[in-house]
Amino acid sequence: MTEPQSTIITAAEFWQELQSLDTQHLKLVMPVGALVRSVPITSTQGHAPVVELNTSYGEVLTFTVSDNAEIQRTRNVQGERQTTRYDVTFPLGDYFALISG
Repeated sequence: MTEPQSTIITAAEFWQELQSLDTQHLKLVMPVGALVRSVPITSTQGHAPVVELNTSYGEVLTFTVSDNAEIQRTRNVQGERQTTRYDVTFPLGDYFALISG
């Protein structure tokens, strides 16, 4: 087991990495009031800078990839399992995490 590796990435890097994520192991985690919602993602689509996340519940969630947001990528390797977590925080404090793996 290695220590998680974390770095701040640009919107362009995030956009490129989104294109190659395996949606079979992708979920969105976001706050909903005082609760946290975890949603399986079935596909990603979009045209830079707008990203569409299609959920297993038939919802389409959209957001704009922007350098105004802080995007922190954390990679964690445990044995043969690798997870990548993207924590996205917008200037007014809105937040979500996209987790692959």
